Amino acid sequence: MTRATCLFAIAASLAGCASSRVERETLDVRIALSELREASAWGSDTQGSDTQGSDAQGGMGPDLAVAFALVHNRELRALRRERRLAESSVLSAGAWRNPELRPNLQRLLSGEAVRLSMGVRLFPPAPGEEDARVDLARARERRVLAEIEHKEARLAALVRVGHARLLLLADTKRLLDASAKVQDGLISLLEARVAGRASTRLELVTARLERSDLERERTRVETDRAVATARLASLLGVASLDRPLSAGPPCEPVVLASDDALERVAQQRPDLRALQEAYEEGEQELLLERIALQPWPTFFEPGVSRLGDGPGVDLSAGIELPIDASPAARAEARRMRLREEYLARLQEVRVEIHAARARFAQMVERRRYVAEVVLPLLVDADEVLREGTGSGEVDPADLAALGDRVLKARRAAGEAAFECEETRMALLVATGSVLDGWAGLKARAGAGRP
Repeated sequence: MTRATCLFAIAASLAGCASSRVERETLDVRIALSELREASAWGSDTQGSDTQGSDAQGGMGPDLAVAFALVHNRELRALRRERRLAESSVLSAGAWRNPELRPNLQRLLSGEAVRLSMGVRLFPPAPGEEDARVDLARARERRVLAEIEHKEARLAALVRVGHARLLLLADTKRLLDASAKVQDGLISLLEARVAGRASTRLELVTARLERSDLERERTRVETDRAVATARLASLLGVASLDRPLSAGPPCEPVVLASDDALERVAQQRPDLRALQEAYEEGEQELLLERIALQPWPTFFEPGVSRLGDGPGVDLSAGIELPIDASPAARAEARRMRLREEYLARLQEVRVEIHAARARFAQMVERRRYVAEVVLPLLVDADEVLREGTGSGEVDPADLAALGDRVLKARRAAGEAAFECEETRMALLVATGSVLDGWAGLKARAGAGRP
């Protein structure tokens, strides 16, 4: 081997290191905030989606909100980056460790002889190590995919509940506005009756205080509405909502399998599948630690050298002596912990399903009672209020009491509709059925496009 060959090998190695440098990309808060402000939920990228859920006036239905959130939610986009990392780790899991180029230049103290050598250190995997690393990477990839699906399901449920809450608050605001008009009419009626000594000032002051309470409630609802709007916008990954909401279909029944279908739920719920894959990761990590306990050369280093006028061939190797077995013991303890965590979560899921089923059945019954009993009574009550306010013959105190009962009943009816949707989402999350039928959209979202 000549000196020029050694210098060339060293130069090639340094050139490879220089080419691996990347440009710095700073994260500027002003640029990030500008990007968030420019984000809009109503761009062209939602056109052509199979589940837009818009009404004829262009309002945002719950399906459209979910479809957009699956593509643009910031946390979900960050988690999908983990998927790409997991996919790349599968491709590199079976590769050998990067070889080391080891040039060496020695000058003997006893004379003028110079020894030049060049070796390449290789790190061959032990028997079974390569397959175990590939299986570990695949289990990690499946776990990340399950975690993404779990996040998608939770996000879809949160978006639907947030959408329903905004509709409830908007309806509550309309009810309070209508009730304020009724109370204003009653106050005017009381003012006229007080002037004619048909009513007392006590009744008038009481009516004005009730009107003040109503105004305070309207302010609270407006605040809650602003907070709920900001939360939904955050779930969608946009700065603000600049489009009206439209109601989706009424709270639909959920068809469930029998109680002994826990095995199907365990296979369908992504969080349980993520725990299963985490256990598989622990299994493969334990296998790798056990393989490491077997004596095997950690490296081979073939090379060539030149001492004076005579060339030579070198071959060296290293074997690690596995004296410390604690890594394998820790890996086995971790595997057993993951198994217990899975069993504990499975038990929690069983309780969660039964509780969600009971709450949803209760809310369905409550909504049925509201539709069949309460709403017809409210129609009659509204008619009595209009006639009493217009005629002036009904005691204003009785009208005020009836108006308060009507307001509470209508708000309860709206809350029943919202809680029905809320408990329905909780049941679908418990059974892993939130995004049934959304496979095509999820695939497009995972590819970074709607």
